[in-house]
Amino acid sequence: MIETNESQKLLKGDLLTDVSSFFKALGNTTRLQIISCLSKGELKSSELAEILEMTPSAISHQLTMLKNLKIVSVRREGKNQIYALADKHISQVLESVVEHYQED
Repeated sequence: MIETNESQKLLKGDLLTDVSSFFKALGNTTRLQIISCLSKGELKSSELAEILEMTPSAISHQLTMLKNLKIVSVRREGKNQIYALADKHISQVLESVVEHYQED
């Protein structure tokens, strides 16, 4: 029998905090919808507000939180801010969870 140190499997410190914050962000339906929309491509905050039928300020607040958590990235294009998922891992997590719940 192979002995393993259970503490080696635990998340610790900043990594634990970051991963926990990531899943807390996904626990909010508005942020989850934003991530879902951005998994299909870049969007302006005004486009997200229109799609989600929310005020631009409400969307901006959520986007700021997602940006601070490194879930979304932003770039300027003239006067517009264009949002995208920070990297492919974010959409992979979403796709995996959606597939999990769509299975029979």
